[in-house]
Amino acid sequence: MDVNVSPDRSEIPLELWPLEWSNEQWREKKAKYPWLISSKAHTTAFNVATEKETNSLIKNFEDTENKINKSTHLVFRTVDLVELSNQTVENIVQQLIKCLHHAGFNDHWHSLNHRLELAVHDSIKDIGALNHFKSFIDSLYVLYNASPKNQNELRNVCNELDILFLKLGRVLDVRWVASSWRAINVVWKTFPALCNHFCNAANDSTKDSKTRNKYLGLKKRLASPEFLSDLGLMCDCLQELSTLSNQLQERTTTLIQGQKHIQRTIRIIESFKVIPGEHKSEVSKLKEVMVFKNIQLSTNSKLITINPKQFISSITNNLKHRLLENSSEETIIQDLLVMDISIWPENTNIRHAENEMKRICKRFLLYEQNAINGIRQLTEDNTLLPKKVMPEVYNLCKTYPISTAEYERGFSVMNNICTKLRARLTMVNIANLMFININGPPLDNWNPEYYVKTWLVHHGTAEDSRTKPTQPNKHKVQEDKMSLWKILCYQSAVNICLEFVTF
Repeated sequence: MDVNVSPDRSEIPLELWPLEWSNEQWREKKAKYPWLISSKAHTTAFNVATEKETNSLIKNFEDTENKINKSTHLVFRTVDLVELSNQTVENIVQQLIKCLHHAGFNDHWHSLNHRLELAVHDSIKDIGALNHFKSFIDSLYVLYNASPKNQNELRNVCNELDILFLKLGRVLDVRWVASSWRAINVVWKTFPALCNHFCNAANDSTKDSKTRNKYLGLKKRLASPEFLSDLGLMCDCLQELSTLSNQLQERTTTLIQGQKHIQRTIRIIESFKVIPGEHKSEVSKLKEVMVFKNIQLSTNSKLITINPKQFISSITNNLKHRLLENSSEETIIQDLLVMDISIWPENTNIRHAENEMKRICKRFLLYEQNAINGIRQLTEDNTLLPKKVMPEVYNLCKTYPISTAEYERGFSVMNNICTKLRARLTMVNIANLMFININGPPLDNWNPEYYVKTWLVHHGTAEDSRTKPTQPNKHKVQEDKMSLWKILCYQSAVNICLEFVTF
């Protein structure tokens, strides 16, 4: 397909050219935003061989845009990687904000998952007994992760007792709350194996007296009703917080849904003051029998136990403070909640939620009149769909990010790409490889003809000794990214056309 592009404004239809642009501005926009060329609203500067092919390209692009608008799945795209000149807090913040502004993002939001972590850490500072509990769990982590011998001994004890061996982890650290729940749950499940291992190590004559006394102390603390009471309380609370954390990490969770998940979790944790959770209820029965999972318990009066009501109050207060009661962000949430028709009062006034719509449009640069007209239509007929009458605000509610989980997944991909054997990759190449890995289509959906021809011209033939046979990887087709792949293929076709551009 032969293509000519002319930079002369006089040769381009006026209806396709923004009147306020000069020739220089058009060139600058075309170089900085090549995807604008494919937009019918800005300019179609291609004089393609036949009008039929041009209309076909535009129609395919418009069909793809319509499919994206109708899609119920969110497609995330990594913006860029930022190479830090130094690791000071000020420099990190400045470079991140600069990168976001360059990509067109002017609004910032503190990740709800990170706020959840901060709320748990605030509770650790409030409740001193939590530090003792955390220190003991961390000592178990160091004991078994720093010594493969101890880990193998524990694995053998698990096999003898027919218990699934699970690795211990840290609790209440910088990781997700779900990681703390898994670590606590391991202690709960492997409780008999841990006690038996401590008992065997304390009576092992091959160990010195200091090591035997260490294991004896661990056993006395672990096999006590006081520790089990704290363990049951932490299991119940961290299980609910882990569920909340996983819900906030989901790609489909919106800000309104996240708010409901948070409020529900707070009510559940507060209910533990009146009705103990499953683990706490099981532990409360041990004072009579003093046996837990066939392990004899003994009272340890030296332990500083956690006050359940104080701990629950601290957790709920910090969750409200960190997640719900921030003044400016609470306003955003309350404004967006007007999109939830189920909570509207009866006999709603025709001008209901107009002020909220005005604040939303002012902050996120949306067209105010369309939003107000849409909310009025919903007020008159609540059977209408918000995405039909006010699509801009609806899309905002669906796409406003509430968590950094997607970026954490991107960092995991980066660690898989930038290994010790590939440490000389540049930042640009790493970013490109990440984009292909995260958003790139599988080989079945990729047309390599143009790239193969280029490779044959510049690199050699398939018989070249530098090439090596590889086994094709079968990728699972992700239906929710099909629209993005079509846009990428279309943009690739546009880039190929640009190679034949003449000015």
